[in-house]
Amino acid sequence: MARRRPLVQGAWKIGGRLVMRAFLRLRVEGREHLPTRGGVILATNHVSNLDPPVVGCQIHRPHAAPAKQELFVHPIRGAILRQWGGIPIDRSHPSHQVMEELVAWLNHGDVLLIFPEGTRSTDGRLRRFQRGVALLSLAARVPVVPGYVHGTRQSMPPGSLLPRPARVTVAFGPPLWPDEFTNLRHPDQTPFSDHQTQAYFTARVRNEIRRLARGLGDEV
Repeated sequence: MARRRPLVQGAWKIGGRLVMRAFLRLRVEGREHLPTRGGVILATNHVSNLDPPVVGCQIHRPHAAPAKQELFVHPIRGAILRQWGGIPIDRSHPSHQVMEELVAWLNHGDVLLIFPEGTRSTDGRLRRFQRGVALLSLAARVPVVPGYVHGTRQSMPPGSLLPRPARVTVAFGPPLWPDEFTNLRHPDQTPFSDHQTQAYFTARVRNEIRRLARGLGDEV
């Protein structure tokens, strides 16, 4: 997988943070939960096209963000997304090669920003989570930091072309480590299957994001 240009992405982030603090009245909670080194997956809810830049600007390291390949069709938008670390993904035909590349990215010590719902929520409530976050965390042995974004849907709801001023909060929770989900057993001491382990891990990530939402007064 091609490496990103951290200086270019870093410049985007610095400028983005300045604009967001003024235009979106942005507040960040739990930044101390973001590791400053080593591979990590940042998993958040997804309610607006504003979410990737808002969350991405809070990652003070180079990051990548898998996104549906349809977003990259327009050359200008595709170029901007790639500068932000976007990785085009064919959601209709996920491949083992893509998973291997994402694991390699994490093993290199970098950050992946992933929206576990796989697409935007149309009503602001959490959709069913895909198992990709758990699968990647277990394969690369890296933590998952849960995050919740509040207010981006009010600033830029589905169908909007431009954001409007709003109060936006991004909250991060303590990391979930893959070691917590190895050697899980049922009450009769039979071990969890790989699928069951991934499902349990995924449910924990979803519950942590819901907990962060409740802390901001949202029931999702």
